Amino acid sequence: MSLLASIASFADANLLHPLVYPTKRPGQLRSPSTRVFTELPSLPRDVFPHPATPSFEHRGGLVRFESPSWPLLDDVRDEVLAHRKNRVVNAALFGPVARRPVVIGLHGYLGGQPRIDRLSLAASRFELAGYTFVHCTLPFHGHRAENPGRPFFPHADPRITFEALRQGALDAVALVDIVRELGAKRVVLAGLSLGAYVASLAATVTDRLDGLALLTPLASFRALDAEPAGDARDLLTVTRACSRTPRITGDRVLVVGAREDLITPLPHARQLADHFRGELAMIEGGHLLPFGRDAAIDRWLTKL
Repeated sequence: MSLLASIASFADANLLHPLVYPTKRPGQLRSPSTRVFTELPSLPRDVFPHPATPSFEHRGGLVRFESPSWPLLDDVRDEVLAHRKNRVVNAALFGPVARRPVVIGLHGYLGGQPRIDRLSLAASRFELAGYTFVHCTLPFHGHRAENPGRPFFPHADPRITFEALRQGALDAVALVDIVRELGAKRVVLAGLSLGAYVASLAATVTDRLDGLALLTPLASFRALDAEPAGDARDLLTVTRACSRTPRITGDRVLVVGAREDLITPLPHARQLADHFRGELAMIEGGHLLPFGRDAAIDRWLTKL
């Protein structure tokens, strides 16, 4: 193992892993589950209908709109809607949108602070290529969280995680439509880790993307080869991009996977790259220290 790989592995195991998975050993992924596995609820044919573009307010570098997603599951609807701050999305615009290419960034778990998330989402690489960076906060994170501390999502109850994933994807789709309405000439969706999971879902809903970048992504909450469970855990399969048809494929899709990643290991990136038939850039680093990621993004943007 090279020195850089050793540093990346050490950082993931000793710094990031205890924050993300406080009860798991390095190498183990969180798998949201309920103590009592309820029957899989009946669902509409498509749980991700393309939402109508919501009314929005655009002022002072901020786009504000109400989430177009509404909980589907009666059993958890009240618990989800009790988080009133979560109903509103504030997207931060770091520059003009009209007649500009735009990249919408979806942060990872524990994120939600736009200026900090700019660093983890490599916003500067897109900006050097002429893009305006737009930050979108995931459900129950940042300004959408009722209380400080660990976000409400992902949740131990897969029904709540299901609702949050639906909401995050439909919020992202709505924001794509909004920046198009504001005059963006090109729109790329970029997601990191949990944000990449949500971004990949959004890319199965909208066909208005010019590019999709999935950075050290999460592809599944359950084991990648898990068999159907026949209960509410299968909601986590329903809300996987790899269970749905992509709306964007080929060289317009970049997936960056890190060889030493202990948070979302490399097989997650491989599965998404295969599903979207996109470019897989395998870099030397880990989740916290993705050595080589910026160069991979630069190369892809040049081709894009």
